[in-house]
Amino acid sequence: MRLLATFIVTLFLATPAVAQNLKSSAPQELAERIRSLGYKAELQTDKSGDPVIISATDGSEFQVYFYGCEKAKDCEWIVFHKGYSLKKTEYAKIRQLVDEWNLGVNFSKASIDDDALYLSYNLLMNNEGVGPKIFNSNFATWLQEYVEFRKKLAESYK
Repeated sequence: MRLLATFIVTLFLATPAVAQNLKSSAPQELAERIRSLGYKAELQTDKSGDPVIISATDGSEFQVYFYGCEKAKDCEWIVFHKGYSLKKTEYAKIRQLVDEWNLGVNFSKASIDDDALYLSYNLLMNNEGVGPKIFNSNFATWLQEYVEFRKKLAESYK
């Protein structure tokens, strides 16, 4: 029995460390992960004191907001987000873009109000968090859809 226990302990110690899950309750780790992927990630706080990461791709900034926080801690999910100012005269044209976009994609969603256009992508991370590969995949999907949305937006102004 002692030999079996020694074997199990040796096997466990010899196994490479499993990557830790990334959690929305650890914004510094998420910022570091984004930087490790080659993107800027400035950790700041929003108006309510919750964490926010300012990042960018292809020369255009976006934010990573933290939600479901308890006094700026223990956040449950993040939202990759970009907002654009909108003139009332552009509303009808952009409303059509939003409707077409939301029908054609699976993950990010566009929304519109009287004076702004938003693109967002939610990632639930509470308690256990998500593994690095899952985070990387979601981040890559956000980046791809964000760049494509920007192209569609630019085309609508031609």
